[in-house]
Order: sequence, then C-alpha cells, then structure tokens
Amino acid sequence: MGTTVLDAGAAMAPGLHVYAHCHPSKRGAVTVLAINISRSTARTIVLPLPAERYTLQAARLQGATVQLNGKTLALTDEDGLPPLAGRAIEAGAVQLASETITFLAIPGAANSACR
Repeated sequence: MGTTVLDAGAAMAPGLHVYAHCHPSKRGAVTVLAINISRSTARTIVLPLPAERYTLQAARLQGATVQLNGKTLALTDEDGLPPLAGRAIEAGAVQLASETITFLAIPGAANSACR
C-alpha cells in the first residue's frame, strides 16, 4: 500500500472492508486491501483487471502462525523475512474466505492519480 489513498467505493457486504491506495513502487498501479472479518461467510469482489494476490490467514486468529497464499510464513535461518510472493490471478470474481486479509496488486490499473 502506498501513501496516496484512493476511493475504494462502498463496502459490498457486511463484514467486508475494502481500501485502495496507489502502489508504492509501480507508476499507475493500484493496491486493493480487502479484509473479510466475517467468522463464517466468504465474500466475493470483482476485479476488472488481472492482479497479484497476497492472502493472509491463520488456522486460529490468536495462533502463532500465519499463512501467505496457503504457505506458512517463517523467518529464514538468518532471522530475515521470507520471500513474499504473490499469486497471479485473472480479472473477474475473487473469493475472500472468512477471517482473511487479502492484498491485490493491480499493475495495469493506469490510475492517473498514481504517478
């Protein structure tokens, strides 16, 4: 998420919070943050363009581990951050599981506010 905040529009469903910012390092690109706080209901948003998806979730909200796109995150042997790789997704419906945080980097957005 960059420092320029964009209008993400109204939330599409109860318990779904959506934010949009200019991407911090790609001119014209947009990053969307979708937080599904529902304890039991998946939500769906629709993207007009392809994106890179980064979904964080945990087996237990107060657990000691978290997964990024289904892979458990852990420090490297040198106590550094692990690689944070996104997963390419096509334009269209994006399902957001309950109790997840999803970042969607949209490089092709060509948003004029994101210079």
